[in-house]
Amino acid sequence: MNWTRHTPRHASQRIAIAVPRPRNPHALAAGQRMAGAHGRGAGGKRQQAQRALARELDALATRGP
Repeated sequence: MNWTRHTPRHASQRIAIAVPRPRNPHALAAGQRMAGAHGRGAGGKRQQAQRALARELDALATRGP
């Protein structure tokens, strides 16, 4: 006795996957771009430089003559 299932070899099963349409097809390019924070502004760079200078001056003052 052969217990295998007899199915024709040419029979194929198709799986339909529903893909929702995008709301705005022109917005696809925007969704694929890299997103992230902008760089530091001029004020942030000035503050960073001021803190670095203060650290240097503090290091020189504590080392002292």
